[in-house]
Amino acid sequence: MARRKKKPKNSNGKKLNSQSRFIELKIEKHTAYIKLVVEIFKCINLLLIELKLDNRLIPIIKAFLS
Repeated sequence: MARRKKKPKNSNGKKLNSQSRFIELKIEKHTAYIKLVVEIFKCINLLLIELKLDNRLIPIIKAFLS
């Protein structure tokens, strides 16, 4: 007799159906993107502080980011 596959569990230990698992993966993906964007802006802010860029370069950097 073949064994049945165990359903994945969320952090609470409850079994998830496929739609719940899909939604949880989407949330994790968006959370990762948000963290990445925050880290990028932290790095840019540090560069601006460390290099003390003059006002002519700031609009160029903003245009590059948008």
